[in-house]
Amino acid sequence: MAKSFRKTPSQSPDSKKDYLDLLEEGKESKGGKKSEKATHIEAHSPETVTPEVVRQTFIIGPDYLDKMKDLVYTKRRAGQFEYSQKDALHEALDLLFGKNKIGKRPAEVREKEEKRNLKIREARR
Repeated sequence: MAKSFRKTPSQSPDSKKDYLDLLEEGKESKGGKKSEKATHIEAHSPETVTPEVVRQTFIIGPDYLDKMKDLVYTKRRAGQFEYSQKDALHEALDLLFGKNKIGKRPAEVREKEEKRNLKIREARR
């Protein structure tokens, strides 16, 4: 059977609602208690991320990703149910940094990186 592309009233393009309007705003449940559901969605901008954790994207070969997934699977099967790809990456980086003597980047390089990051953040807004 062919799909219908007919628009329903809730799908009209001139609707002023967006997905945030669909969240429940403290509706009362059947028992008369207020709902505990979230009433807003907090955007994860660089300002809201805690300083202990930074989101970064890396490009790696599929073989490395597959091995990392195998490692995580193996650890979880062995009883470490909270072990994640993040944990595996942290362990690998700890090993890498422990073997090598690492110098600090000069201040001007750090400033240049920060200016670039600010431009990227502003462009996303």
